[in-house]
Amino acid sequence: MLKVENLVKSYRTVHGTVQAVKKVSFEVGTGEIVTLLGPSGCGKTTILRCVAGLERPDSGTISIDGEPVFSDSARRYVPTHARPIAMVFQSYAIWPHMTVAENVAYPLTVGRNKPNKREIADRVAHALELVRIPELAQRSATLLSGGQQQRVAVARALIRKAKLILFDEPLSNLDAKLREEMRIEFKELFSREAVSALYVTHDLLEALVLSHRVVVMNSGNIAQSGSPRDVYSHPRDEFMADFMGAGNVIEGKVAGESNGFIQVDVGFGTLSSASNGQSFSKGQSVIVAIRPEAITLSGDVGLLSFPCRVLTDAFLGTGMEYLIALQEHRLRVRMPPTAAAFDIDDEAFINIRPESCVVLQRLN
Repeated sequence: MLKVENLVKSYRTVHGTVQAVKKVSFEVGTGEIVTLLGPSGCGKTTILRCVAGLERPDSGTISIDGEPVFSDSARRYVPTHARPIAMVFQSYAIWPHMTVAENVAYPLTVGRNKPNKREIADRVAHALELVRIPELAQRSATLLSGGQQQRVAVARALIRKAKLILFDEPLSNLDAKLREEMRIEFKELFSREAVSALYVTHDLLEALVLSHRVVVMNSGNIAQSGSPRDVYSHPRDEFMADFMGAGNVIEGKVAGESNGFIQVDVGFGTLSSASNGQSFSKGQSVIVAIRPEAITLSGDVGLLSFPCRVLTDAFLGTGMEYLIALQEHRLRVRMPPTAAAFDIDDEAFINIRPESCVVLQRLN
């Protein structure tokens, strides 16, 4: 549905030219949700604005449903209003002087091919049913909560029956509880309506829940792309491990290989780690990424355990998180609520599952 090829976009600043997007290429299939994920300033919103026609790229090609809407080689640029897209903005962009129904109907009341009043009313009613707020049709937009405004914005995007919907961090202004509810509702709605969408967010959990595919951006480049499970479980490098919440990154040197796992000397001992399909040589400097939930904290010594001391503890509701000292290293450990509890300064032992460690190339 969307094909972006070698997209480049630069901005001129008082400090010189900044290249925000650097030859980025990716696709969104029909009925697929692809999320652009990354920290602030990584280029994800610039890409979305280029697809929407709100920014003019320097070079590259953007095609929607096989039709180019931008091509520098063909000197083609289709303006925003002529692109088969709809957009949900971070600020919702709800007209305050209109009712909910009038806001949702707005895309149908502008342009040349306007439906008749009966069809508009039917489509508004259907769109409001999809986002589960049919009872709010005649309510003034000034009397809506943040969550209701967000649903109105989505209904307005759906009513156009656009080929591609663009989402610019639509949940970022909601409180934590409402964000969680809307993630699940979005997931169900996207699946039921077979929506094709490009979704921008900096929220990792949002991307993992909603996406068929995640494209992680870093400094204008694609750092890694793949299924949510793939990018979460198999980070490609140190940036990806850190951004995807590995939590613990330890430097070490490759000591060898055994039973399909890379052995890494990390100072306090040797860790067995998955290689992610990469090749490493003995003595090579690497890092090992370990998720907090992959470490088991125990009061008993085991065959492959390491002694440690509890520095801090934090109750998370769904479990406990500890900061432990392991010689000069500090590691985060996340335990389920049913596990044994530890107090500050307790002596304990940790065990790290080899399949939950990933050895990665160090960034220069």
